Amino acid sequence: MQFRTLKSLVEYLLFLPVNRIARGLSYRGAGKLGSALGWFVWRCAGYRKKISLDNLTRAFPEKPEAELRAIAEG
Repeated sequence: MQFRTLKSLVEYLLFLPVNRIARGLSYRGAGKLGSALGWFVWRCAGYRKKISLDNLTRAFPEKPEAELRAIAEG
């Protein structure tokens, strides 16, 4: 597997154990884990916020920014 940046490699290496844990959880447990990880990433990984908001703006151009932000934050 080839990675363009070191950041991509680090993200992938952090993803692997989370994926292994999530596979052993129930559907409800995996949902809770996903919500917790989403909360953490939204608050700690600023560059992902912009990507999320850009994608939501393209998907829902008619929605106001406040509503898109609420969707992104979960």
